[in-house]
Amino acid sequence: MSNDLSLQLKERLLAEIRMNHGVILSLRLRIHQGDSDLLKNIARILDDCFPAVMNAAIQESDSQQQEWIRAACAQTRFRERVKQITMEAVYGESLSPPLRVLPDSAEGMSRIDSPRFSFTGPIHAVVFEFLPNVTNELYPLMIDSYVHNSMNRGIQRHVIGVYMNWLDENGGAARAIVFDEISQNIFETSFIIPLRIKTVHFLCISSQTHQRLSERLAKKRITQLNPYDGVKETDDKFACYQRWKQEEVPTPPTAWIERKSGGDLKENIAHCFNELFTSQKNEEIQLVLQPNRGTEGRLTKSFAGVPQWEPFLQANPDLLPHAESILREDDLLLRAGVGNIRMWDELDETAVFFDIRVNVSAGRAESGFLTKAPKGSFIATRRKGALIVEWKDRKRLRFLMEESSEPAPFDDSIWEITKQTAERAAACFPACQLAGLDLRLMKESGPLSAVKAYVLDINPRPAGLSHACYIDTGEPGVTQGLWEYLDRNES
Repeated sequence: MSNDLSLQLKERLLAEIRMNHGVILSLRLRIHQGDSDLLKNIARILDDCFPAVMNAAIQESDSQQQEWIRAACAQTRFRERVKQITMEAVYGESLSPPLRVLPDSAEGMSRIDSPRFSFTGPIHAVVFEFLPNVTNELYPLMIDSYVHNSMNRGIQRHVIGVYMNWLDENGGAARAIVFDEISQNIFETSFIIPLRIKTVHFLCISSQTHQRLSERLAKKRITQLNPYDGVKETDDKFACYQRWKQEEVPTPPTAWIERKSGGDLKENIAHCFNELFTSQKNEEIQLVLQPNRGTEGRLTKSFAGVPQWEPFLQANPDLLPHAESILREDDLLLRAGVGNIRMWDELDETAVFFDIRVNVSAGRAESGFLTKAPKGSFIATRRKGALIVEWKDRKRLRFLMEESSEPAPFDDSIWEITKQTAERAAACFPACQLAGLDLRLMKESGPLSAVKAYVLDINPRPAGLSHACYIDTGEPGVTQGLWEYLDRNES
């Protein structure tokens, strides 16, 4: 009962939500479309129904368990975390085993068996700020480390997840999400003696919080795999462009307008447009506008037209208003759209734009997935409706070259070009030992070997890890190189 109480309560709460509002999948869609009133109503249901749900669990239990359930549900943190994991189930799909939240031990609570966690080797913490469905990012890393440990009889490393407020004043983990190797389950539990963290990296966290926590943990001499000072440049897209251009890493031609630059916006954009497309001879080009420090495709928009400024602007009357909306809160980035190789969408029987996400760990391109843009869209980010496509069997994927009439699979040379380009781009930021690189493919004239991989972005806090598959084998996983790197540097 102690291991499953949070899950039992969660399922009862979900039943109450269904009874009041209907099918969870439909609710999820409404929430993602911005129905804030629905979110408030669900939160209210969770608060109102929790006592009845708790009493139902008590009535179905024996006397010893009844005492234990009452004591557990009397803990504010336990109640709130049960409500939160219930809300997570409404908000998004879980791609990991369900998180079992354990109540804190307290005086007077009956002793009921619960997992006993022992850590015999160094602890690597993934520190995060955003709780919803964070186990989707943690679980793949936990499994990767477990596999590495089983094949390596030397150092036995433990990966834990630590919410930023669970860190104590000395940088220890007073509470953590842990993987139980015996039951293969994930638990969230507190520790009377905080866990001593050896190494750390950050995921699911804003750059501002990343900076604050990174500085704090540096003072405690905890080794960081993506310290803020070493990776902060990656949050500046134009700085990345300049670094990659200097190192001759293929990246789309890019221009930048500072938020406080002043002057006439139309003239500034016209100047950038002409810089980007003066030598362009194509009948149609793509211009992408996005915030310089934006993430997940926020405010990113693509415009199509001929490579001459006045007719291009006339064909895209919303270009200037969109640029103004970006400049109200950030610098403006202008990019020449690249990518003339498309993915074949079997469902719609059409070719769509796509990006390749490559996870580079300790300098090695190991894993990733594809993001497929919606039909008719140039942008392949999830915020814009793109779908993740796993490459568990790469040979079944089909792609359409610009001049081809029939889709065909990539040969190994294209994947090798992609891997090499991602590694070169990541090497420009060596402090980031786990990075997600987004790339797009462009075929120049000539043979297939003329395909070039252009790097669009680098993320020092990559997401989507639960969808990652190893490039070479297609098996699910993110990294083995990260744990090998830590082994080599263990002191």
